Amino acid sequence: MDDEKATATEQELFELSEKDIYKFTQEFPADSGQGIPNHYHICVKTAEGYSIFNCCTSQSGKVKDRIQFFGRTYVEVTNMKKTQFTMPTFVDCDNVFTITNEDFAKYVTDGKVEFAGIISGSDYQHIVNGILASEMVEESTKKLFK
Repeated sequence: MDDEKATATEQELFELSEKDIYKFTQEFPADSGQGIPNHYHICVKTAEGYSIFNCCTSQSGKVKDRIQFFGRTYVEVTNMKKTQFTMPTFVDCDNVFTITNEDFAKYVTDGKVEFAGIISGSDYQHIVNGILASEMVEESTKKLFK
């Protein structure tokens, strides 16, 4: 019984919220298909049993090239007050992925994911608009934001 209580308490500690930023550390499994190691990720939607994330980058040259040559959809985070961002940061609205709450809690427990702040409501709305405008995001995912 004590083990059941400990598990429930741990899961409560790792409850995700939309707008939360997490740094996926170097130890994050690169082959998981659930994010990129050593990058920040923003939780953009929580649902029953899983959450949806977008990856961030500060490499403005790559962002510019991807927009110009590949028509990619990026949004800049403009309010960095409650974040660990130290440079202009862009969110890849074309690349959304899900992580189960169980997997996420394990990544946090194992030190592979660290809380890194929250984005503002206006930045969040820009990201949602970018997801909805993206030609690469599946319609079933877009419906979650409508």
